[in-house]
Order: sequence, then C-alpha cells, then structure tokens
Amino acid sequence: MAVLESGSYVKGLQLNKNYPKQATISIERSKEIPALTTRYSVPLTTAFLYRIASGDYNAIHVDPSVAESMGLPGGRPILHGLCTLGMATRALMAATAPLGCGGDAQLLRSLRCRFVSSAYPGEDLETQLWPSTEKTAVQTGTTATLFRVVAQPRGAIVVDFGIAVIGKAKQGRCRL
Repeated sequence: MAVLESGSYVKGLQLNKNYPKQATISIERSKEIPALTTRYSVPLTTAFLYRIASGDYNAIHVDPSVAESMGLPGGRPILHGLCTLGMATRALMAATAPLGCGGDAQLLRSLRCRFVSSAYPGEDLETQLWPSTEKTAVQTGTTATLFRVVAQPRGAIVVDFGIAVIGKAKQGRCRL
C-alpha cells in the first residue's frame, strides 16, 4: 500500500488570516559538502518518452510555443516534476547500493521533498546526499538519507529538503 501526501505553494497567494498555516519541511544538513553525489544526464528526448509512459500529455513539457505562452524563460519546455523525482530516486538507490542497501527500489520506505525550480531536458541532474540521524529511522533499523537535486551546469537547486527512508537489506543496515 502507498500513501501519497502533497502540498502546494503558490507564489504571491494571500491566504485568509483564519486559514491554518502549512507545516514547513525543516531539514538541516549536518554538512554543506555532500557525503555522496550522483549525476545523471537527461537526454533531450526524456520529456517525450516520459509523457507516453506517465500519461501526462501537458504540452508545457514538449512544445516550446506552449512553454513560451506560459511565461517560461526562452520558451524552454520543462521536465516533468515526477520524472525529476524518479531520476533522484534512481540516484539515491544507486548511490546507497554499495553501502549495504542493495540498490533494491522495494527497500524504499518513504520519500519526501520540495520542488523548488524547474529542470530541463538536456541538463545533468546531480543528486547530493547526506546522512541523517532521524530517530524514527534509527528505531526501525532503516536509514534516512537527506538529498537535494541540482541542475547542472546552471547550478540551480530543483529539488530540496529531500529525505528518503530506506529499509534494511538482507546483508544488513546500510549507512551513508
């Protein structure tokens, strides 16, 4: 069973004073230099292939004229957010595999993050990882890993405040 939680941020939106404030993700990295970094190139055809696989046919991802009409810089189509997150998850599992996590996506227990900027087809997505001492993970024998995704060569953070909880592999607990 999977549980999906989501929240939205709308730039410039003014809420009624009686509306409850949304909880913010406050994850502090123990060090600014990541413990591990993984980088994947995003081929220019990725958005075309992802739209077929996902069923998300929004033209903002593939049509420069639609991207321009939506105010995107230079009319450049953006990569699907879930495609970006999928690549980050792939990087997380690959990076933690040598550490005893087995690289098995079935060991992924939870994943949360904040999308903060757009990624574009043709960029490299660099996933930066830090260890976490989240109490829940320590108590359950899982490993919590903090992460963010940076689009290169722009250096723009596209996913931030990420935390992945990875379960125990047969060979033991993985550590970053």
